[in-house]
Amino acid sequence: MTAVHFHDWRGVFQLLADSAGVPGLEVAAAEGDAPAYRTDRTGGSERLLPGTDGACICLPPRVDLFPDWQGNFGFCKVSLFHQLGYFEFGCFDALDQVIAALNGFAEPALAQRLFAILEDSRIDWQLQRRFPGLAPQLQVQKARAAAGLPVVAGARRYRLLAYLLSLGLDAPDAAWLAEDEAEIARLLEREMRQLASAEARLEDSLASLARVYPLVCEGKQGEAGPPTASTAGGALVEATPPQGGSDWVALPLLMEFQGEVVPGGTGEGVGILIEGLQRRMAAL
Repeated sequence: MTAVHFHDWRGVFQLLADSAGVPGLEVAAAEGDAPAYRTDRTGGSERLLPGTDGACICLPPRVDLFPDWQGNFGFCKVSLFHQLGYFEFGCFDALDQVIAALNGFAEPALAQRLFAILEDSRIDWQLQRRFPGLAPQLQVQKARAAAGLPVVAGARRYRLLAYLLSLGLDAPDAAWLAEDEAEIARLLEREMRQLASAEARLEDSLASLARVYPLVCEGKQGEAGPPTASTAGGALVEATPPQGGSDWVALPLLMEFQGEVVPGGTGEGVGILIEGLQRRMAAL
């Protein structure tokens, strides 16, 4: 049997969470009415995503993404440590600051997705340093995520977001870029190198967001209609513009092992996180 069932390994996952130095944090299966449960329907498919409400980390109840047990258990372990990284490396300590920064942009949804790419990448690089034994499993998950990134041609914003994401997955792919985007690519690469340093902090992710956002937004004017979807190198993506306007952006899929840094964006999900953090602090 190659699938990993959460209920068989709950005790181990809880011990891993306790050993990471984040006291009072429960690990549970993402099912029922678990507040951290998230379903990603991007691209027309449903997937259980890891998540946290600040008091509990939820993992998928069953994982069978890999043909072998080691890969599936590695997915659970990496997902757990990535969620722990939001606590360990400062994201949740400054949640109000993060939300205020995202709401300060003209397009908070785009800012949130950019911030998620930047901060998730920083956390994974920090995890590799803090827990060297996790690094090989993390690289396996990154490689799988990079290989499954859907190919969408045409929409400039999407392509730049996807290239930024490929940098964070340690698999930069210049095929996303147009011939005249070499300078933008160089600037994006510089931002990611800074976030990959041992000294990088949450404040660096926010500062990088302020510099990256206008680079991506510059292509807003002149983009008309949905991008051309392709199955070459990834899953088919059908992007739909929001109601009430033709100015839109197709965002890359969330990476399964990372889940979401700010579930629910700038709305209800933030309240869930704050309430969860308050419950956890009260229980300590």
